[in-house]
Amino acid sequence: MKNLLIVDDDEDIRLIVGMVLKSTGKYSVIEAENGKAGGDILQNQAIDVLILDYLLPDGKGSDLFDEWKQTGLLDSVRVLMLTARQDAELTKTLLASGIDRIMHKPFDPGSLVAELETLSGS
Repeated sequence: MKNLLIVDDDEDIRLIVGMVLKSTGKYSVIEAENGKAGGDILQNQAIDVLILDYLLPDGKGSDLFDEWKQTGLLDSVRVLMLTARQDAELTKTLLASGIDRIMHKPFDPGSLVAELETLSGS
């Protein structure tokens, strides 16, 4: 079972994503409502996959990703970023920064599971 961390300030997104992923039996799901809580979890627990929201109350997910990457917290973590922004240039920039996958909100939970299976090799 893979440890998956969801960092998103939207409680409904965390709840829905968590339920869908737990139901697969492939993921142990941990939730964080902001970047600070997500960073604390990354420092203290082994995480295999990170689902990171682009806009959080305490900063952009892309800035948090860069910070966590530089400090080594993401060395063995696959990252999927969620964003409501339909911006091809942003998507290109995020992928170039090292983020593994991008999904746009709203999304179908089945599509999320498929993306994660591709991402994590499950």
